[in-house]
Parts: sequence; structure tokens; C-alpha cells
Amino acid sequence: MTINDEAFRDQIISHAAAASKMDEIAGYLRRGREHEHLPLANLQAAYEAALHAWAVGQHYAPSEHYLDLSAEFELRSLEPDYAGLRSDMDLLSSKIQTLKGREDAADIVGGKIIDTYLRDQKHRN
Repeated sequence: MTINDEAFRDQIISHAAAASKMDEIAGYLRRGREHEHLPLANLQAAYEAALHAWAVGQHYAPSEHYLDLSAEFELRSLEPDYAGLRSDMDLLSSKIQTLKGREDAADIVGGKIIDTYLRDQKHRN
């Protein structure tokens, strides 16, 4: 892959991630923005529980609940505190690694896990 190919691929990934994030936020708003009045500490706790459920669960894609909590952080122009989430991020990373090389990976992933994973991975450290 040449540098131009890599740059183009990166642009496509960035665009797809942004589009997916906007779709998730729009869906959350259509469902009534359930967590709008949740205090930040409670939002963080709910996010941590939802991330943990995703990490230890059998599904590869995040739950709608997790996506809604992520959307609420976005709408508040905040990010979750990832400090205590290292073990769950490691579990999630291992789960995603199991998809490498699988012919049906795109069907399993459905696009959402990649977007969420890429966003959350940058906060891992």
C-alpha cells in the first residue's frame, strides 16, 4: 500500500466513523435523550457498567444502551473517564482480535464496533 493509498484509507475510515457517530447520536435523540439529566458521576458509572457488559458479553457489537451513553457524553462535549477502564478495554481488545482473519468479520462487526473501538482505543493509556 502506498502513502496515498494509506491516506485515502484513513480518510474513508475517518468519514465512516464520523457518519456512524452522527447516526448513533441522531438515534439517541429520536429515542428521547434518556440520560440528559443524569448527573455526570451517574453517567460515568452507567458508561463503565455498559462497557464492562460489552467487554465480557458474547456480542461483538456494542449495545444500544452503551451507544446512548456515549452519545450523551458527545452531546455534553465531554469524554468518559477511561482511567479505571483498562481491564475492560483489554478484554474488548482481545475480543476484537478474535475477528482478525475471519471471512465473516464484516458481517459480525456491522461497522459499529470498529468505530467505537477506534474512538475508545485512543483513550486507553
